[in-house]
Amino acid sequence: MKRDTSSYASTVSGIALLALCGAVTPANAQVTHQVRPTAVVALGDSFIAGNGGRWLGNSITRSGNRNGTDRAWTGTKYDAHSVYGSSYDNGCYRSDVAEIQSVEIPVDRKINLACSATETGHLLSSEAGGRAFKGEPPQGDQLAEVARDMHIKMIAVSIGGNDLGFGWIIAACMGAFMATPTSHQINCRSAAQHHADKMLPKMRNAVGTVLDDVHRVMTEAGYSQSDYRVILQSAASPFPRGSEFRYPESGFERATVGGCPLWNADADWARDVFSPKFSAELRKIAHSHNVDFLDLQDAFQGREACSKNATLADREGPSSTRSEWVRSAAVLQGDIEETVHPNAYGQRALGRCLTLAYLRGRGEFACTNTEGLGPEGMVVRRITSSPR
Repeated sequence: MKRDTSSYASTVSGIALLALCGAVTPANAQVTHQVRPTAVVALGDSFIAGNGGRWLGNSITRSGNRNGTDRAWTGTKYDAHSVYGSSYDNGCYRSDVAEIQSVEIPVDRKINLACSATETGHLLSSEAGGRAFKGEPPQGDQLAEVARDMHIKMIAVSIGGNDLGFGWIIAACMGAFMATPTSHQINCRSAAQHHADKMLPKMRNAVGTVLDDVHRVMTEAGYSQSDYRVILQSAASPFPRGSEFRYPESGFERATVGGCPLWNADADWARDVFSPKFSAELRKIAHSHNVDFLDLQDAFQGREACSKNATLADREGPSSTRSEWVRSAAVLQGDIEETVHPNAYGQRALGRCLTLAYLRGRGEFACTNTEGLGPEGMVVRRITSSPR
């Protein structure tokens, strides 16, 4: 009987192809990740989405390119889509220089799923009770889709600030400055501390639930936890300590020129009490949920809005070494959603922090800048002490 050699050859080729793709034995299942495009992903709120990426430092000039600081200026008009793309339409503000876009990690895709004003409930998948936000599915559902189509190497997460009431705290502290004279100043720190303490237990549980859900989503997509990294990060302080402001408390220069209306006592509380407490809480959450941690509270030291070690761009133009790395509360320019967020310089600096933390391998890290250098001068050190 004559053998059908074409059928035989096809069968042998098919078996060989299955073996090559890892379909014969479960032990080879990881190979399926390797043939997919690789990716890094950002989840979270405005801090990592990219709010403020439109700006290169700050300027008091209200027209044209605002002394070179406004990247949305086309020469005839302002077009924020050139920075935020279609995410400007629904208010997610994902900028072209957002932290995840600025990383130097060799992958095929850098995917930003974060969105301005996001709370923990918007990160959870639908299965875990997540909620759609600004016309988009929960970020956990979007992550699941990316995980199926690509091999995710790292997931950067920034969340918790909105659950803790960060926006309310900033508004209360700025309002206190604007409403009272220097001689009879009313400070916000007591009310702000009370508010933060009240919201902290809920925030702590919610962030932990998000991290557990990220692991669940990845497991259901066929990953083991050794296949990818999750890096939970804190936030860089946007304002300096009271003694580090370049504008005095008296008068309204801090508000009208600097765009940083805070009393010294409130600035000290925000920088030395609130920010360290927020970072410490996130570090404990990361530690207990088996993810890495990146402490950013000191990343903008000397580069904050109104810092005496930085300048406005009005005299010499924008500069990554001289200009502020935080968008001031200059509401007469751009959008209020951009204020008190890392600007283009700050976002590139944070991207460098994330890059260095990723390259150092698993663990907990803190990132700081180098005086006199731009984003390329960011330094990451490993944290070896135990969380408290």
